[in-house]
Amino acid sequence: MANPLENYIIAGRVLDDDNSTPRANISLSMKNLSTGEVIYTTTDNNGYFAFDCANYETFGYSDLDYVLVSTDSTGSNGQDLRVRIVSFSYGQVNQLDVQYSIRT
Repeated sequence: MANPLENYIIAGRVLDDDNSTPRANISLSMKNLSTGEVIYTTTDNNGYFAFDCANYETFGYSDLDYVLVSTDSTGSNGQDLRVRIVSFSYGQVNQLDVQYSIRT
């Protein structure tokens, strides 16, 4: 297991169902599918978000864990939001595989 205090950032952006308008204040969760632990964040005014896996305080995270990024919000037309993962931080672990769902 990686040191749970070691930062590992997964960042992205949430866009409306038009696939171009950023969405502010969207609540997101990121579940470690290997441990079941969930952490939360909210998008900023430009739709950007970041999760730090160091916030998995109970079980931490390990190489090749799968995480699931999701939201229960919908777009302005009731369609799915677009959750884009735009960057990963590679530090102490070799790889975390990121899956995402549009809505939970």
